[in-house]
Amino acid sequence: MANQREQRKAKKRARREKRIAKRVAYRRASQTLPFELLGLPKVSDELIEIAAPLLDDLPPDARAAEWRPVLLLAASIWNMTLAADDRRAEAGDDAADALRADLLDRLERALEWPRQKCESLVSEIEERKRTLFPDDDRFIMDLQTLDTEDGVHVRVASRF
Repeated sequence: MANQREQRKAKKRARREKRIAKRVAYRRASQTLPFELLGLPKVSDELIEIAAPLLDDLPPDARAAEWRPVLLLAASIWNMTLAADDRRAEAGDDAADALRADLLDRLERALEWPRQKCESLVSEIEERKRTLFPDDDRFIMDLQTLDTEDGVHVRVASRF
């Protein structure tokens, strides 16, 4: 009797472990599958690349909390670049220029920088996006910065 009970428990435990293993494998596959299928690089890597001039100004031991505002700024410019291109195609240059002007107004107020410095920053990041990743049309929806033993880890959620 006890032997049968142990066999049932062992069988039940084996089934549970198999289900858990399937779930883990599915989650791992779902996290990497789209990039592998589409052949696209991670947006987080691209964002770090276009923000490199700004990140270089941070101290070498900068933490995630210091990286986040820099990357949010670069992500805003990335998205503005994509949205401006869409507006330019639909409504002309004036609509795209209005979107850019709105971003510049917000930066000027938030950073308390002169307009010319804001324009220079936006132009630099916008040019890096257009030059380094001209065909990447994914909008950045969210980003996280995490402190790890290896430094700062960046996660980006994006959509087409």
